[in-house]
Amino acid sequence: MKNNLKKWAMLLCMAIAIPVTSVAQDKVELSATADFVSSYMWRGQKLGCASFQPSATVGYKGLSLTAWTTLAFDGHSEDELDLTLAYETGNFSVSVTDYWYTEGSDLHTLEAQVGYDFGFLAANWYTNIAGKDNENASY
Repeated sequence: MKNNLKKWAMLLCMAIAIPVTSVAQDKVELSATADFVSSYMWRGQKLGCASFQPSATVGYKGLSLTAWTTLAFDGHSEDELDLTLAYETGNFSVSVTDYWYTEGSDLHTLEAQVGYDFGFLAANWYTNIAGKDNENASY
């Protein structure tokens, strides 16, 4: 699994190196980012040390697919690959994310999201619906 994550990360890095094309709303939109972080923090939890975190997104008419990964520099922290399928129309959004981990007996957590952007405030609800989190935590 760790080798697969490294292959995905390499593909994401290559996508970042290629010029990003963004066209009108009726066309496919592509984007890529990469971050270097001093520690991997998520929802108030420290999940890893200094890491490289690339991502790539392809979208069309409000529907998007995003791949994001974190690769720790220490070689001991758990690597992760997240795939998110999302839909946005107007100010409303809904998504499902599959969090893939490299260690543990259950390598996935599936999370559902629904949200609305009021302009001055965005409200989002996230619930883990399957996998590693057997308590179905909500945020």
